[in-house]
Amino acid sequence: MPKGFVLFSALLFLLIFSLLSLYSLSAVTLSTKANRDAYQAMQVKLQADHALTLAETEFRYGISYCLIEVTSLAKLAKLSQTEWQQRGCTGHLQAINYYYVVESLGIDPCGVVHKNNNLFAADYYRITLLAESADLIYKTLLQSTLVLASHQKPACQQVERQVKIGRQSWRQWTTGI
Repeated sequence: MPKGFVLFSALLFLLIFSLLSLYSLSAVTLSTKANRDAYQAMQVKLQADHALTLAETEFRYGISYCLIEVTSLAKLAKLSQTEWQQRGCTGHLQAINYYYVVESLGIDPCGVVHKNNNLFAADYYRITLLAESADLIYKTLLQSTLVLASHQKPACQQVERQVKIGRQSWRQWTTGI
């Protein structure tokens, strides 16, 4: 067997192993990048949830009052950052900037809230929050329904039901942002 054939075979095996190593390295790099992106998106979502809790607290205690007319979530999702700044309240939390608006959903005369040993009708509000990472790559839109005690006594013509003050529902909008 000629010596050139052995050298050629050895170089061919080295080339194949090098290509397999390069493929494995690129797959690991791509996987690492995907994991980092998912982690950063999750961090924005977690910080946005914390910001939503802060917004609910500020609204509950009268610190902020960014009331708008009832608007569909799809319309709110299409608003630009400038429109969010003009219509709502703004804040900054760790690595996110957030904007939120509050919509009054009205008083439920059959929803009874206990506050300071008195009965009041339940007053429903919806808070919508847009959170953006500082680099504006990651965005999330969260919405919650909040119940407060109104200043009215229950005036129900049907069956009354007890409602607890605070967050009643939570949802995340993931498309169209």
